[in-house]
Amino acid sequence: MNHKDHTIADGTHVLDLNNRPWQAMKRGTKSIEVRANGAYSDFDHSQIHTGDTIRFINNETKESLEVRTVDTRHYKTVQELLETEGTKRTLSSGKNVAGGIESIHSIIGYKEAIMKNGVFAIEIQPKQPLLIAHRGNTRDYPENTPDAFASAFELGADGIELDVHLNDKGKVIVVHDYFFDRSKKYPMLDEVLEKFSHKGRIEIEIKTLDLEAIEKVKQLIEKHQAQDFEITTSVIPLVPHIRAAFPNTLVGLIFHRWLIEDWMTQEFVSQWILKHLELSGANVLHLDVDLYNQKLASDLKRAGIVLHTHLKSADRAVLQKTINLGVNQCTFDDPETLKIL
Repeated sequence: MNHKDHTIADGTHVLDLNNRPWQAMKRGTKSIEVRANGAYSDFDHSQIHTGDTIRFINNETKESLEVRTVDTRHYKTVQELLETEGTKRTLSSGKNVAGGIESIHSIIGYKEAIMKNGVFAIEIQPKQPLLIAHRGNTRDYPENTPDAFASAFELGADGIELDVHLNDKGKVIVVHDYFFDRSKKYPMLDEVLEKFSHKGRIEIEIKTLDLEAIEKVKQLIEKHQAQDFEITTSVIPLVPHIRAAFPNTLVGLIFHRWLIEDWMTQEFVSQWILKHLELSGANVLHLDVDLYNQKLASDLKRAGIVLHTHLKSADRAVLQKTINLGVNQCTFDDPETLKIL
């Protein structure tokens, strides 16, 4: 550990964290942090209460990430913790319960400390969602263009969303419409990733139905060594193919509202959506903000699903709803959204 975990004057708990779990928290795939008293410091994790702020410090990059504590639960063993909380939202490694126990026990001092003091599961949620510019800054520049993307990052966006097709030469181009003008020159995904892949989240929506596009997108991501990205689509049959090509990353399903019918109960809607995600292999749900509710959000989080929605306008009340629900990330149309928080 690079610094002593502590609590500062305003009540914020400042905790050191390795890069992999830090990144998983930022992505929203890890929402339970496992801690043991007496493992490597005298910090008492039982002092962290519901509503408290935790500032996690990435001990490699020194970046910070602030989250809100939902609850702190105490268990006698790691096995009990993992079986109760679930490995999907507890581990950043993708291991099962047995692998998780081995991994956590391997941390210096943890096995002995847990045998003596038990182990804590600190449930967290983002204090505010990642704000991702939908097709870039489309207020001031043409959508899906390098200028729109550059401006979005300059204004403070956490990331950009873009759409891709294949052109007549089989190259991955950045354009939204299915009936795009084939005589026009569009930005290449290759050049967009070269310029922006290390500036923040890159959300790539695959629009084309050609399976070869998935492999070509993968090759470009590997070429530019992009780390913080999501591959998403509204075409449900494409999702399992995307998951097969990207087994360890964020894969988003854009869930059309017409898939939810009036006769469906709230309980059924939760199971309906969860089964779509499970069967397709997606781990990010893209859903209109008015369709989210606390039960659905809780059910999704227990299943290790990342919550995403779209903000059509700079509306403080709507953005506050996403925060209250623990939504992890939002695409937005109006750059004024960045000024609300």
